[in-house]
Amino acid sequence: MTKHKIALFFLGEADSDARCYNMINSLLQRDYMVDVYHCSNNIGGSFVSQKNINVYNVILKHASGWLRFYEWFEKLKKVDLTVYKVVVASDLYSLIGLNKKNKTKILYDVRDFFEELPSLKNKPLKKMLWKKLEQKCLKYVNTVFVTAPSDLLICKKKFFSHKHLIFKIIYNYPLLVKSSGNNYLANKFGINKTLKILLYQGVLESGRGIDTMIDCVLNVPNLCAVFIGEGKDKKKYQQKIKKLHLSNLCFFHNKVKYKNLLQMTCSADLGAVFIEPNSKNNFFALPNKLFEYAVCGLPVIGSNLPNINRYIKKNKLGRAVNLYNKQKIYKTISMLLKTKSDYSNFKTEPAFSWKNQEKIFLDSVT
Repeated sequence: MTKHKIALFFLGEADSDARCYNMINSLLQRDYMVDVYHCSNNIGGSFVSQKNINVYNVILKHASGWLRFYEWFEKLKKVDLTVYKVVVASDLYSLIGLNKKNKTKILYDVRDFFEELPSLKNKPLKKMLWKKLEQKCLKYVNTVFVTAPSDLLICKKKFFSHKHLIFKIIYNYPLLVKSSGNNYLANKFGINKTLKILLYQGVLESGRGIDTMIDCVLNVPNLCAVFIGEGKDKKKYQQKIKKLHLSNLCFFHNKVKYKNLLQMTCSADLGAVFIEPNSKNNFFALPNKLFEYAVCGLPVIGSNLPNINRYIKKNKLGRAVNLYNKQKIYKTISMLLKTKSDYSNFKTEPAFSWKNQEKIFLDSVT
């Protein structure tokens, strides 16, 4: 029997986003009717052949800035939420845009502290505006999802006046990968077999450690780097690589659908999580790529920031390093590559599986 209807809203491509993809997939497997509103030109995307789902591609004229947000808000306000029992707002932009004056249950997924985004640094008025808009919307929210215990503490403090809120931690764990290592990336870019692949997957922008990875390629023998994803600084990094004559050692792969990503991850040798502490969001980051590398059997080298450091050490995923000690980073990479086989057990390790988080999510939509 088909269950009640649920909508998910996301200012981005839902099927390229790990968290959205896993939530939608879990709902479909339980026979929920799901409507997805996201920004994409790819009709249907990864879900085109599945039943019980409607995908609405919201086309926006503006690529960035307040006009883009306003356009998203205006289009979302036209959506009749009364046909849904539950709505998932996968970002603050979506929460603000919803026509909330009804009894629909709203779940708010807090992935970032929007007033702490690096793009808002030294912009106090914009920070204040996002904070006020969020507080105004919270009275309509039933449940708040966060991605780590540190975020839970911060959100409970920020939202303390909204006593009705239910808080739940849903970690950014991936689906388990039933695959051994493969040569996809080496074959894709014609990478010499003598080279080891240092992988980054995610948004290509400052603060994500892309410059550090380029330095590693310059200083660690037999190392190349692959970057999977898109972002506003992609051209800047491509130009830097060209200027340094590293085009034969640094490669860019376009953003891919999440269902295809982890097979590509398996074809690398080492995963990088060089998040820089340039904002509160980054300082407390616990990104999904950390766990994706682990379940694909890759050792991880990451920043020694609180959450990244804690999970790498506690679960023996690799090594956390000081981003400002470059020589230590280079030596650590060489050491991890020599001991890569020690990390292959996580391919079948259920501890980091989305299945362990799925029940928390599904309990919230009933």
